[in-house]
Amino acid sequence: MTDTLMKQLSARFKDVENNILITDATLLDPRFKRLEFSEQNKADAAYRSLKQKDSDEEVARTKATGNSTAAGIVELDKYKQEPLIKRSEDSLIWWYQRQDLYPRLYKIVKKRLYCSNLCSM
Repeated sequence: MTDTLMKQLSARFKDVENNILITDATLLDPRFKRLEFSEQNKADAAYRSLKQKDSDEEVARTKATGNSTAAGIVELDKYKQEPLIKRSEDSLIWWYQRQDLYPRLYKIVKKRLYCSNLCSM
């Protein structure tokens, strides 16, 4: 029975790290942002993807580059240094309370994390 369950779980979740919605939601969830990826390069790629999304949105909003892009990267790095929150805490409330501290990330969170929480209900 254990072997069957493990095979089914492996089959179901084998490509989970390649799903951008899931990786974004995981990295942006302050409960799970340090969750291990099977390969470090997948985690690095996921963070690069988030930085690119932030940069793309900022450029689209302001038609500016340079400092605004750098600010987004600094914001993501600062978020990564935040301590994990308890799994019982609500990550959406955490983000709402910090939207002024992380305004660029909060815009991405509203699209990615809110969606993933709604989809899991």
